[in-house]
Amino acid sequence: MTKIKKMNKMNKVLLTIIFLFIPVIAQSQIIIDNDNNFTDSNDFTDSNDFTDSNDFINSNDFTDSNDFINNNDFTDSNDFINNNCYCSKNIYEREYKLFDTCPKQKGLLLNTGVFAGGAVTVMGFLYLLPESVTSWDKKNLNTKNVFGKWLDNVKAGPKIDNDLFFWNYVAHPYWGGIYYMSARSLDYHPAYCFLYAAAMSAFLWEYGFEALAEVPSTQDLIITPVIGSIMGEAFYLAKRKIVKNNYKILNSKILGHFTAFLIDPSNELVALFKNKKNNSLSNSLSMNYYISPIGYNFCINYNF
Repeated sequence: MTKIKKMNKMNKVLLTIIFLFIPVIAQSQIIIDNDNNFTDSNDFTDSNDFTDSNDFINSNDFTDSNDFINNNDFTDSNDFINNNCYCSKNIYEREYKLFDTCPKQKGLLLNTGVFAGGAVTVMGFLYLLPESVTSWDKKNLNTKNVFGKWLDNVKAGPKIDNDLFFWNYVAHPYWGGIYYMSARSLDYHPAYCFLYAAAMSAFLWEYGFEALAEVPSTQDLIITPVIGSIMGEAFYLAKRKIVKNNYKILNSKILGHFTAFLIDPSNELVALFKNKKNNSLSNSLSMNYYISPIGYNFCINYNF
């Protein structure tokens, strides 16, 4: 009897334990079942309303990679790269293309300032030359009313001048080429380079500084930008070869840099100062990024 009583007590304890743990076991089973619902990738996609990979893309409004690009306003990745990463390179690092441009406005504005300063120096040099060489009447520059005389010359021009052949057909075309190169090396369209050369010739020199000494010249207004632009493009092609050859001519860097300065003084002078500051002759800074898995390039450019 004692054994039976003990057995009954043990049974009651066991039953009590079982009844107490049934809810726990049941709850655990629910959790396990729920966890198992995600062990299968298909169940996972179902639970997230993504039946397959296309549903995932569709749910994000990107049916395919082209939709992603379209939704980001980049219809063609090549267009974006051409407009950004391509332009981040220095023009002399890219292949030659006559009408492919990425203009750098700040650089051209800086070059214009360099030319204005240079014009003052040239005026001083020409003033020291004999009147027989320059055809200037120095009395115009020595008068107290120099700006009044400048206004008279501006109103009287332009007219055919009788300057020496060297000035009209060598010096002026050369400076036209220099003006052209100032813009061309900064990635401007050749037509814009021609207009820039014409504007600099007319407003900076003929109707600007030189009008202090003489009436603006008809030949100079025509020859400087026209012949100068032809020379300028030749200068540009020559400088491309110099830069490609690491600024060497006949294996001499001194000759290479000197020639580059003669055909493109403004940009070379600006680059010289930038090189001292940044230890680089490049006129652009670029940062390139690559995003995976889309495989999409983009650039952040800062042009000097």
